Amino acid sequence: MDSEGIAKELERTLIRYRAGLIDLDRAKQEQALLMAALKAREQAILEEKLARIEAVLEIRETERR
Repeated sequence: MDSEGIAKELERTLIRYRAGLIDLDRAKQEQALLMAALKAREQAILEEKLARIEAVLEIRETERR
C-alpha cells in the first residue's frame, strides 16, 4: 500500500468513527496501525533515495580518481 492508500484508509477510519460504526478504541487501533505502515513506507522511500544519492556520489568519486 502506498502513502496515498494509507491516507485514504485513515480517512475511512475517521468517517466510520464519526458515523458511530466503530468505537474510539477501534479507531485508535486502526489509526496506530496505519500510521506505522505510513512511517515504514516513508522510511523505505528515504532509504531508497539515500542509496541512489550514495551511488551517484560513489560514481563521481570514482570519476575524479
